[in-house]
Amino acid sequence: MIASLMVLIVGFLPQFGDVPQASDDEVKDAKRYLKGKWNLVKLVDGGETIGPEMIKRKLAKDGLFTIDNLTVHNSDPDSGEEKVLAYRVNPAADPKQIDLINSNSATFRGIYRFEGDTLAVCINHENNGLRPTEFDSKSGTKQQLFTLSLADSNPGPDQAPPVKVAAAVPVEPVKPHPALAAPVAIEDSRPQGDLFAAAPKSEIHRVTEVSRSTSVPAEISSLKIEGPTGDVKVLSEVAIPTHDTERKATPGELQQAHDLLTGVWDITSVTDNGERYGAQLIQRKIAQDGKLIIGSRVVQMISPDSGAKRISGYRINPASEPKQIDITTEFDNVKKGIYKFDGEDLLICLNNDPDSLRPTNFDAPSGSQRRSIRLHMSDPEPPSHAEVPAHTAPTAEELAKQKQDTVRTMLVGSWVTSDSKGTVTTVLRPDGTFTTTREWSKAVKRLFEGDTSSASGRWSYENGLLRATILSSSDRKTAGQTFYGRIQSIGSTTMVAEDGTGSLKNYRKLR
Repeated sequence: MIASLMVLIVGFLPQFGDVPQASDDEVKDAKRYLKGKWNLVKLVDGGETIGPEMIKRKLAKDGLFTIDNLTVHNSDPDSGEEKVLAYRVNPAADPKQIDLINSNSATFRGIYRFEGDTLAVCINHENNGLRPTEFDSKSGTKQQLFTLSLADSNPGPDQAPPVKVAAAVPVEPVKPHPALAAPVAIEDSRPQGDLFAAAPKSEIHRVTEVSRSTSVPAEISSLKIEGPTGDVKVLSEVAIPTHDTERKATPGELQQAHDLLTGVWDITSVTDNGERYGAQLIQRKIAQDGKLIIGSRVVQMISPDSGAKRISGYRINPASEPKQIDITTEFDNVKKGIYKFDGEDLLICLNNDPDSLRPTNFDAPSGSQRRSIRLHMSDPEPPSHAEVPAHTAPTAEELAKQKQDTVRTMLVGSWVTSDSKGTVTTVLRPDGTFTTTREWSKAVKRLFEGDTSSASGRWSYENGLLRATILSSSDRKTAGQTFYGRIQSIGSTTMVAEDGTGSLKNYRKLR
């Protein structure tokens, strides 16, 4: 009841002042790091330090605070009564802002940041007082500085324990399409076309206008591109180097770079927009066991909260200086970055804003909107000494058939993907039939043909290739045609596939 009341109070209070406001996705991501159980290990109040033992006996039972999606609560060490405060955050501000609100609607303004595996929160405990500007609590001030560390306990009340999911089935890599090996593709960063929609035999795009950067003449600041159907796209601030400043990697260079990148890596540190995350926070909030797996075309890690597999596509240009890497997220956002090897480590620096320029160094200071990641090559797992009878080992043909059957089983279900033309939902049935429905966006809504189009037919999967033959369709031009897509990676909830044009596409499973 108290927690519900606090939620209502937050909804009626004025929001943060004249500072950059975070989007809903940014707030959701910020709360993912905050949620859970924390130990208050140190409190500085007006210049006076209160130690952990006094905290446990006077302020909070066991020194434990629990943060969920909307409230912060702890128990009184004497009475056991639960104390609840509502909270809200603005991670777009620098430093990040937090407000605590009690049941009387009193608002205590503060700031917060992560320091390795600890969380620092500085609060002005005067109602509607000025927000602190630094993480300090000097004598004579009403500022309180809290230092909290992750508690060795179960997730918070609104966090489900990790769930084991079926491992993604590795699929044999295919030769990269030439466009995917280029340092920058002069096309929409969102992969065009989809697995079950007809694609023109020749996707020709004509550049109609080029604008160069005023500060760096060697860089293109915007492009206007006309597609094969007459549609015009403007790509701005893409920082596409001209041919005289960058060169494409040779097939040999690409192969060597992929050989060095592929494998299992330990995430040893993350610096995100000036905040450094330690190993424990990484394992509890970012990646299960702190592991990142890099394949030939995809990057994947497991969510420590849900156990779900997160899969992103990537492409590289090892011929540039520094080496370039582009990460395509599950939402089809492309994060531009750079990478380099440092002994046994791999360094990657990404720009969190898909519309911003590629980083030129590996720093991620406050205000840069960059994320710098250091990874260390994982130690190989010790070989198993268990003796396996020779007759129980499956043959290569049996292993290939097992993998194919597993992928075919995982393909059954409803898959959805989006592109610039709209949303496509495809249902693959166990009996080998399928139906697909495209909902057209307003920008490409077709006169006389309605808001949706549909098709049905038969599908099959063999040797990494998904084959779909359309038997009936609301679009006469596609009836009787057969389309192919190569599965790059598939998990319980996501799939990455390559269509006939060589473009990668992310799919999300509905059921």
